Parts: sequence; structure tokens; C-alpha cells
Amino acid sequence: MKQLLIDAMLVSPLGTAVAADLSAVYEMAQQDDTGLRAAQATREAAIEARPLARSQLLPSVAVTGDANYSSRDVKSSSLGSYNDDFDSANAAVRVTQPLFRKDRSIAVDQADDQVAQADADLTTAEQDLIVRVTEAYFGVLSAQDTLVFAESDVKA
Repeated sequence: MKQLLIDAMLVSPLGTAVAADLSAVYEMAQQDDTGLRAAQATREAAIEARPLARSQLLPSVAVTGDANYSSRDVKSSSLGSYNDDFDSANAAVRVTQPLFRKDRSIAVDQADDQVAQADADLTTAEQDLIVRVTEAYFGVLSAQDTLVFAESDVKA
């Protein structure tokens, strides 16, 4: 974090350091903080768990079908010969809807709880980042003031 603050310092052509403001440093830290990114990814994964759990409560549809063609030559002494061709086909649609599946309802509730937990974890990670950035920022400002004081003390 301190390296981020040092990187945020802009060196002017005269060699004096100019500090970036706290909000700019925080924005840079948001982009680079792995803890915050991990919390965001966990939240996104938890959000996707709810539709998956809810899908188990929805109807399922299965479509099946087949077609057959049969041909044979029949030779009969009284009728002569003829071809016996026929086609057959069938299709089926099966819809299944669970009327009561408590386990699947519980899975939806658990997914909601996971989303709430991920939201809380993300908020905690954001607040932790704010605290770390603020402490480091004011630590750098304090060090700069100490340096200026020491330089003026040496000159005196």
C-alpha cells in the first residue's frame, strides 16, 4: 500500500514531490487491490448461484421422437408380387413440474443467504481498503512533514 502511495507521488521538474489527493489514491487502490477484487468475484459467483437454485423449481421439458421406414417385396401366387411400404413416426413431449420439493426451496433460501454474505464480505473489503489507504496516505503526509521539519532544523 505504501508503494502505491509512493507511486502516486508526482515529481515535479524542480524535484519537489506533489502528493495526489486522497480520493485519487483510493481510486488507484480500488483498481489494484487483490482483496477487493476477490470479494467482488465471490459476490458475482454467489449472485449466479440463485438462478441456478431457482431453476430446480421450474418445469423441465423433454422432447423425444423417432421415425421408421420399412419396405418389403411380397410374392404371392394368387396376387402376384407387390411392395409393402410403410412409414411410422412418433413424438413425445414430457413436462415435469415438481409440486413440492422442500430441499429445492431450501437451496434457493441458501443461495439468497450466500448472496447476502457475499454482499457483507464485499462491504467489509471496501471498508478495509478505505482504512488501509487512509492510514498509509496520512503516514506518507506525516513523513513528508517530518522531513521538511528535519531539513529546516538542519538549515537553522
